[in-house]
Amino acid sequence: MKIAESIHRILSREDLVTDLFYLTYFERYPDLKQQFDGVDMDQQAVLLRMALTVIHQYHEYGYPAAEQYLLVLGRKHSLRNIPEELYADWRDCMLDTLERYFEHEWNTELEDEWTNAINKATDVMCRGYEEFAINRLRN
Repeated sequence: MKIAESIHRILSREDLVTDLFYLTYFERYPDLKQQFDGVDMDQQAVLLRMALTVIHQYHEYGYPAAEQYLLVLGRKHSLRNIPEELYADWRDCMLDTLERYFEHEWNTELEDEWTNAINKATDVMCRGYEEFAINRLRN
């Protein structure tokens, strides 16, 4: 299986991956649950699925619109005071979630592809943090 097929399967099963992800994430990092106080988790699940779609689109095709979305997402995280350092934890938790979801279909190739895609996307998001900080200093 390749990343394109895996994202298709994730999107066709709607909440399964996102529910599993947040269950794992909050279990692993209970202190981060406060970052989601007042957040509509049904809406957050939709946003997570869309983020996975954008991660795939940017990795696979390098679409400028996907890059712009990731920059905006980085700025939004910066506004919410979410440290960039948490991205590695998020990535690791997402990879564990995907491994659990795909079970026997998960392999080193798919893991490497998702790891590279997430790393590439979070690099862009970190640029969004930097641009936000520079713009704040100018204003």
